[in-house]
Amino acid sequence: MKISLNRNSIKSFFFYTLIIIFSGCNKEETVIPEEVEKEEIYFTLNTNDFEGLESEDWIIIHNSEGVILDYKVFEKGEILEFKEYSNLLTDKITITHFSYATRGNSYFHEIKTFTEINKGSIWHLFPDEESEIPIGKFNLSVNHPTSVAQIMCSSSSSSSIGDHTYYNNGRLKTDFININLSKNNNCFTSIFDYNDGWKYKILENVQDGDDISLDYSEFQNFDRFLNINLPQNVNGHIYYLTRAIEDPLNIENYSLINASSSNTNYYPETLKLSYLNMFDKYKTYISFYTNEYFYTYRKDGGIPNEIVIPEKPSIIIEDESIFNFKLITNVDYNYRHSIRSVSSGTGNPSYNLTRWNIFSPKNGSSIISNIPIEITQKYSNLDIQNLNSPYTTLTLTDRYYDFIDREFITGKNNLNDLIIETIGIE
Repeated sequence: MKISLNRNSIKSFFFYTLIIIFSGCNKEETVIPEEVEKEEIYFTLNTNDFEGLESEDWIIIHNSEGVILDYKVFEKGEILEFKEYSNLLTDKITITHFSYATRGNSYFHEIKTFTEINKGSIWHLFPDEESEIPIGKFNLSVNHPTSVAQIMCSSSSSSSIGDHTYYNNGRLKTDFININLSKNNNCFTSIFDYNDGWKYKILENVQDGDDISLDYSEFQNFDRFLNINLPQNVNGHIYYLTRAIEDPLNIENYSLINASSSNTNYYPETLKLSYLNMFDKYKTYISFYTNEYFYTYRKDGGIPNEIVIPEKPSIIIEDESIFNFKLITNVDYNYRHSIRSVSSGTGNPSYNLTRWNIFSPKNGSSIISNIPIEITQKYSNLDIQNLNSPYTTLTLTDRYYDFIDREFITGKNNLNDLIIETIGIE
């Protein structure tokens, strides 16, 4: 068969052939760029709210498998961001705060570990509440019958400097010397008599240097009481406290009662906590313990409906080591707090303390790892190897992440009507 091509056909053939050739030569290959792995911020620590650090402080972070992610020393007024590639991160991380302080001839190593913290958390270090500075001192004498067992004087919003409790032993008079006087010049005094129970007296416009005398007849009955049945046939001891946490009479946070009872002195079948109608909100706190177990109760808000001290729980520590701690219990708890410590010396020779606190939710599975070598080598008095058996507390009512929120995220501002119950063994 004969094929004939005219001039125009030949031109078209060569024209399209050249297009194909040159198109192929000039075409660049399509390059698909590889994804560049980015670091992500997995934890932020803000120390701006902390007014002063009198210690050397470190933050240590592990993933939930116990692999160390980072550790840094920090000071006040810093915002530390921790970044890492995602292949090393887990959804939960473990945060450890290590602090070292010296006071005179004493050395203090404090370790606090919090497991199961959400990746991406932003923490703040909130300062401790400032202690009230007394504006003066005064003396108080109380005449009373021999049946009076305890007398308390509360003159400050800080129980550590403003609460004074005397335990009477058949005397007819009790003298309080050099009581700290608060800025509002008031004092709340309460007295416990075996026959009459608790009574109170409010002292107003107290001045620096005053010598005040009271007679038992001047004390009034409290308005309301909460009865607590105490476990019997045990070597029991109970500390109890009620404090007003509002300010109608300018006596905010003053204790109404602050006392204790035990088998060695006064240990009734029913203990009465005392309250006044002039207040709506209180702090109610009890701490009950025997030589086998302990129980604590705290409520900030209204008067509790009831407080029931439980019987001895079953808590068996299968493995008390820091890194593989295990327990078996019949207690339905939300999170646990274990404390291990070791100390030596009394100041001469040097006093040395190492204490490790670990907080974990009930079903937490994070692996606890040791302190980085750089830190253990830097602080030669740190004694992790000889920490004693753990003192373990199980929290029954409070929730773990609510606790973390109060401590490090929003601060302790959401305690209204919160009930916190704990139980444990030493």
